[in-house]
Amino acid sequence: SHVDVSDHNILVMNPEFALVLIEEFGVDPSRITIFADVDPIIETIARRMGINYIDAWNYNMKFDVVFANPPYEGQKSLHQRFFNKAVEELVDDGGTVCFLQPAVIYHNKKENPRKPTVQMRNHVIENTTRVYFVNSSVFENAAITGQCSVTVLTKDGSNSGVIELVQ
Repeated sequence: SHVDVSDHNILVMNPEFALVLIEEFGVDPSRITIFADVDPIIETIARRMGINYIDAWNYNMKFDVVFANPPYEGQKSLHQRFFNKAVEELVDDGGTVCFLQPAVIYHNKKENPRKPTVQMRNHVIENTTRVYFVNSSVFENAAITGQCSVTVLTKDGSNSGVIELVQ
């Protein structure tokens, strides 16, 4: 389903996402905030495009939508940690979190998964969630092998336990 994000406050963690939102969906750049580690190039690009730029978290910030393609360093569970932070701290109730990340979280059968993995699974089950699976080969120079997932979570506390999986 299509969601009109043109009047939402949006957090992105990749400049490419901001460009698509502006060019393809007509989002006013002033409604977009980009988070990046201190990076003068990204900051310059953001400022010239009229996009808000932050390089440190303000724990009072809340967004309607959070888009991200987080780091994939599996041993540190980084992409799960980023996802959990987005759900728990960054998106407003009723808001949407959309992450492109390895699909391993949906296939992992470990008996004792790491805490960030358990937390992410709980968020997915506790809210309305759609998961789209994509082979990582569609992304040139992808740093992962196997499937990717695009997880779209609406923070609604539905507790339905139903996850719509789309192949």
